[in-house]
Amino acid sequence: MEKFPNVTLHPLPGPLEEHATTESAITQAILTGAILGLFLMVLIPVSDLFITVVSNNDVGSLVDRIDSYKAFLIACSAGIIEELQYRLGLMTLFLYLGTIFTRETYPGRGVFWAANLLAVVPFGLLHLYNVIALGGSLTPAVVGIVLVWNGVAGLGFGLLYWKKGLAAAITGHITMDIFLKVLAPLIFV
Repeated sequence: MEKFPNVTLHPLPGPLEEHATTESAITQAILTGAILGLFLMVLIPVSDLFITVVSNNDVGSLVDRIDSYKAFLIACSAGIIEELQYRLGLMTLFLYLGTIFTRETYPGRGVFWAANLLAVVPFGLLHLYNVIALGGSLTPAVVGIVLVWNGVAGLGFGLLYWKKGLAAAITGHITMDIFLKVLAPLIFV
């Protein structure tokens, strides 16, 4: 552990003893990812209907174009890469800066939620590229819905990261993406 003026740097946010990747942490991460996935599986068709009516842009059909095995690989790689970038990288940076700003040795709830919210913004913006890559157009309705979906998910992953560690955040993200990218297109076809 390195010492900076009044700040002790930990390799991960939260008390270190909470970050042992246990079976219960992974189970909780899978459950959280499944709940987020099911919630968004219900929310997405409703919001897609809204987007189609408002902007004549059928976002829901874009995801259906991806083969199931490719969607599974995308879910796994996105869960790993995005959690490394946005939770371990960006959120941890914001937590560190928050402890400096507040002159605390350990980030409190306010710093945690500020860091989590700040990390969610670029996380949500990243997912706008997916709409473009899949051939959709970025109308205000599409931008709003994509930012809200990913904001809710990102806050959940940030909470998992804070409470259970990076492995839990990755597991939750992969689980949610499997629900959305693999199972939902099979169910709603």
